[in-house]
Amino acid sequence: MRVLNLYAGIGGNRKLWEDVEVTAVEINEKIAAIYQDFFPDDKVVVGDAHAYLLEHFGEFDFIWSSPPCPTHSQLGKMRAQNNDTRTGSHKSKPRYPKPESIASSDNCPSSSTNCG
Repeated sequence: MRVLNLYAGIGGNRKLWEDVEVTAVEINEKIAAIYQDFFPDDKVVVGDAHAYLLEHFGEFDFIWSSPPCPTHSQLGKMRAQNNDTRTGSHKSKPRYPKPESIASSDNCPSSSTNCG
């Protein structure tokens, strides 16, 4: 089985895979080198996972895509330090209230042609 391992990191998800031919894609060259040390028989590509996927998806039987969680990425850590709520690490109230009901034609009087 040919497996494409996107966002490979150092290969933690790869550890228990057996009897597979793996191509790993990692954008960080230093991390890709560590992956290659752990799995010397795998093909390791240093580059953008999305770009590689778009060009090569048809070559694989299985695609594993495990992008970094925003809260664990370098950008996510920077956002958390700046109180940016997009990381999900902060609780905030919604800006807009949730609508309770939406007008529908079922609620219109039968003689009305314009409801709501």
